[in-house]
Amino acid sequence: TALIAGKSMGRNQTVLFQEDMRGLAVKTARIAAQIKVGLSEEAFEPFYQPQIATPGTRLIGLEALARWKQPDGTYAPASSFIDVANETGLITEIDHVILRQSLDVLGVLARQGILDPRVSVNLSSVQLRNEAIVERLLDECLVRNVLASQVTIEVLESTLLDERADTIGQNINALSKAGFRIELDDFGTGHTALASLTRFPVHQIKVDRSLVEGIDNDQNKRAIAGGLYLVCKRLGIEAIAEGVETEAELAALNDIGFTNFQGYYFARPMSEQQLVGWITSRDMVAYSSGKVSSYRSLAK
Repeated sequence: TALIAGKSMGRNQTVLFQEDMRGLAVKTARIAAQIKVGLSEEAFEPFYQPQIATPGTRLIGLEALARWKQPDGTYAPASSFIDVANETGLITEIDHVILRQSLDVLGVLARQGILDPRVSVNLSSVQLRNEAIVERLLDECLVRNVLASQVTIEVLESTLLDERADTIGQNINALSKAGFRIELDDFGTGHTALASLTRFPVHQIKVDRSLVEGIDNDQNKRAIAGGLYLVCKRLGIEAIAEGVETEAELAALNDIGFTNFQGYYFARPMSEQQLVGWITSRDMVAYSSGKVSSYRSLAK
């Protein structure tokens, strides 16, 4: 237990076991056992938050967010289980479940007339270190007749800082070559973010909520967000402003030049059934990125 605590603090630490660590270990074991039960009962599923382009309200994509259905019918957010899932290795199975269901929803949307939709899924560092990840993702797309270009792989900065980042970098490059889109999440909050734009084949970034919140009344945030927007524009990278909650924030971001958004102002994360209803009720028009190579040609 002390060893795990030392590793979580950045390694090269001296940590003495303390009694309160025992309680944390017991809690972790309990949640891990509950996660295993949840997986066996298919209690994990994605909720989807729409990504919108303006002017108008064009649907350009969906972010898949893991949720855990509780016995009382409520859903627990990822923050309640993600740390334990990572620590115990259960994150891999959760990732698989969320990925498969997220790919399935693309077919559902196609039948609703939403053509060429995109879905963003987060892959853990464990997944991105797997040498077979590219082939596995292509296989999952093939059986569902989904184009690789319809799938965006979200990468966290903490993943890029993994001590085995060389393997991760190789897989990210391979995923890009296979047609998958690469997105840097929570952009603008870490010290390696800008460097990552030159090290990896990045197709889009998501400007973190911390830079969006209250931007209409904060000149410093306007300056930072504006700088990030210009960098992305020069590099040909799409930028999504994440966590937009008010009309004032949207207007400030529009003034800077942003046209792609995600946040409660437009929609909260929702289940597949709610998503279909939301799209239908708003007569949403899906964004099409234009003609793309067929998946089967990529598979070859």
